[in-house]
Amino acid sequence: MNQKINKMDYLYVGVDLHKKKHVAVLCNCVFDKIATFKIENTPSKFPEFINKLEKYTKGQNVIFGLEDVSFYGRSFAKFLIQQDFIVKEVNSSYTKKKRKSGTNRNKTDEIDALAICKNLITEYENLPFANPKDIYWTIKQTLSIRNNYVQMMANIKVSLHNLLVHNYPNYKSFFKDFDSKTSRGFFATFPNPDLLMDMDKDELLNVLKQFNKSTPTKKAEEILERFLDRIVSALSILLSAFSE
Repeated sequence: MNQKINKMDYLYVGVDLHKKKHVAVLCNCVFDKIATFKIENTPSKFPEFINKLEKYTKGQNVIFGLEDVSFYGRSFAKFLIQQDFIVKEVNSSYTKKKRKSGTNRNKTDEIDALAICKNLITEYENLPFANPKDIYWTIKQTLSIRNNYVQMMANIKVSLHNLLVHNYPNYKSFFKDFDSKTSRGFFATFPNPDLLMDMDKDELLNVLKQFNKSTPTKKAEEILERFLDRIVSALSILLSAFSE
């Protein structure tokens, strides 16, 4: 499509995009604001917006400018393109610069939409045509989901560490690799150290060998020694409290 147009022949709509509702400003080529619209970010509501817009455009051709056509504005951009509108992608840095150059530097959705509209008019030839591609949206969504799962796993590990420290303050001294089969099997079997109370090293070793047949004898000894140290420490604190 040829970039050169007679700007007098068109009206311009700048759209500030959001998750739930978009804000659009309609202007003529000399930046006169004609109307402001709020558009629900739901495809079924987009035709309703076009009907309202046509009451102001009165048959004059319209060009749209959107900041983000790959995330919140993806569905709206695709709808407009399917309706044969010219849709340009406006760089957000242009919007910020245009807003700061005005007398009102406050940030509102309507001011941003107007700044987008002004950039659409002044930078028309330099702006790319909107071309929302599902592959980019899919990759972005997949990465976002992955990052959420990574954060969830990190939070779970922190919570698990806090629980273990409460019951086994020195658990890292006998299980350096917390993800090992022996470690996971031990804590699943003995979530509370009191369950070790009546066990000797041979009994504990037999339990550990269920998870890892090559578990050395000294591993059972280390665990029970740390457990006994904890009991002795607790008794010492208790006796000190009574003696005061």
